[in-house]
Amino acid sequence: MFQDLKNYVNEYLYNKEVLGVSSSLEEFKRLLTMSIIKECNSGIEVYEGYSPREITLMLYSPFESDCPVQLNKLSSEEYAMIPIFRQVKRLMEVIEEKKELKLTAKGNLPVKIVKELYSLGISDDFIEAGIYKLAKEQDSKRVRIVRILAHSAGLIKKRKGVLSLTVEGVRNLKDDSLLLKTLIGAFCRKIDWEILDFMNIYGDIIRIEVAFSIVLLARYGTEKRIEQFYAVKNYNAFPLYFESPVSEDTLCWDYNNSYRERIIKGFMKHFGLIEFEPREKMCDSIYLQKSAIFDKLFRIIPPKQ
Repeated sequence: MFQDLKNYVNEYLYNKEVLGVSSSLEEFKRLLTMSIIKECNSGIEVYEGYSPREITLMLYSPFESDCPVQLNKLSSEEYAMIPIFRQVKRLMEVIEEKKELKLTAKGNLPVKIVKELYSLGISDDFIEAGIYKLAKEQDSKRVRIVRILAHSAGLIKKRKGVLSLTVEGVRNLKDDSLLLKTLIGAFCRKIDWEILDFMNIYGDIIRIEVAFSIVLLARYGTEKRIEQFYAVKNYNAFPLYFESPVSEDTLCWDYNNSYRERIIKGFMKHFGLIEFEPREKMCDSIYLQKSAIFDKLFRIIPPKQ
């Protein structure tokens, strides 16, 4: 990334030498500082034209006030279009109605609540395929993640086999905008993404790249595209092992699988950001496009050139 910077400095020093003028240490420091600032604020193709500074904000301060990816406020009906939002809010409403929710002897949610929460979220491939029967909380990771997310976000607490709302939970339940922001923040930063696919190869790296994936979907998601399209662009922006750019044919299976399960089916599907048709076989690739709620939820600030 800093090859242009190196070339610029070398050319400057060479020209000074040709003219017989020696550069002072202070002049060199000034030149170096100005060059670094310019480089950090220059758009880069693999970053979709965003600068290293803007990408850093996406990676480490997603959805904050200075991040290029911003959250918009929605109507009550629009918030209800988000699966994981519906599920968490309903769990909190049940707890509020009952003042507290008693868990089973094994510490699980009551079966009635499990089935209600499952019906409000995205489907579970294993349950829909008949591999598992939904008889308890542990049978569906789509339900387990609801409770894990609510707890990680500090919205509920468990004490002596009983769930209750926290002070923050009560406050969030009154404000849909605050609740969604809290859930997105906790999903991206606090929960263990291993629950999404039980793989731990690229998970910690991919989870900080959510905002950049949202930029990709905003730009290319109008039409259906194969999942590898997004995985390749994400990998080339943040390469791990390959020195040269990868393609849909050369991207390693592990990375693509992790990107699909954690970013596409994990984050994007849970938050209702994409649409795709069910696969005939679980090994088939996904063709996805952004959902109706996507452009309403996010405001993407163009690169600053």
